[in-house]
Amino acid sequence: MRAKKKVLFDIGHPAQVYQFKEISRLLVEKGWDYLYVAKDKEITKYLLETLQLNHTILSKNKKGILNKIINIPKDNYRFFKIVKQFNPEFILNRFSIHSGHISKLLGIPNIGFSDTEHANKLHKISLPFIDIKFTGSSYYSDLGKNHFKYDSNIEFFYLHPEFFQDSCDPYTKLKIDNEEKYCIIRFVSWEAHHDIGVERLTDKEKIDLVANLSKKMKVYISSEGTIPKVLEKYQLNVNPEYMHTLLKYADLYIGEGGTMASEAACLNTPAIYTNSLPLMGYLKDQEKFGLLYHKTKYQEIISTIDLALDGNQRNYDGYIKNKINPSKFIVWFIENYPESAKIMKENPDYQYKFK
Repeated sequence: MRAKKKVLFDIGHPAQVYQFKEISRLLVEKGWDYLYVAKDKEITKYLLETLQLNHTILSKNKKGILNKIINIPKDNYRFFKIVKQFNPEFILNRFSIHSGHISKLLGIPNIGFSDTEHANKLHKISLPFIDIKFTGSSYYSDLGKNHFKYDSNIEFFYLHPEFFQDSCDPYTKLKIDNEEKYCIIRFVSWEAHHDIGVERLTDKEKIDLVANLSKKMKVYISSEGTIPKVLEKYQLNVNPEYMHTLLKYADLYIGEGGTMASEAACLNTPAIYTNSLPLMGYLKDQEKFGLLYHKTKYQEIISTIDLALDGNQRNYDGYIKNKINPSKFIVWFIENYPESAKIMKENPDYQYKFK
């Protein structure tokens, strides 16, 4: 009996569990085995257990940039031992440092994904070790050799209409009437390597924002860190696996998180993205179709709410028209590598077989 082929997924953030879950499911259907190796960050472990994904925990997430750097050698060593024992054909990751180092050391093809053009510090130390680089077609930076662009974005790995299914009745979960309007607000922790020195809303502005929104609809807050005490009663108290369905049926998303802003746009929910970081390509793409507004000043955010709710500028059908199913595309790429890389170099439009 022929041994199963194996793929290892390196997880540094909870959102990456979602990105890879359909890929692992499709590969299992084709006879592959898989392993998720994860940093124990926020809800990552919970999601892996809830979604019943085969996994092992690499290490606890460290707070602060300096601590993250100090722990790179330890993570590299732990990761080396796990990879050596599992012996995968491929390592998939989000431009992970230890994935790049260990895959090169062991001669295992490394497939990295990115949607964050301004993550320059990470790219400088990870890119030289990534064999295959995948980004959405809206990604505006050139990552050099073996950089392939697919006509979609990372959120469609799990929110593509072909795969996405409601996980709950959102109104029952929120204990509100079916006709009642609601908004989801997202505040981030500001601890990522690309968050240093970025301007953000003050606590007073957050409080005023919620007060203004509460006059129009129910408000629910999802936050990575602590929030002003007066806002604690608005905190969303549901299991994380229900969040995408709640976001789908929301009347509005406002937040500092680019991933959740994009998720809202992919689910056809109006989004106001408030982070003052440069707008990444996939968010520019969504902005172009009227699915997302980038407003960073408090007064701009307030004055954009009615415009976003109105919906006259939205063109969701135009946005999704040519988007491929990226999970199916990547499964094809893995199963047919290295011939698939040659095909994509010669005929990038081959990807549209996976719409």
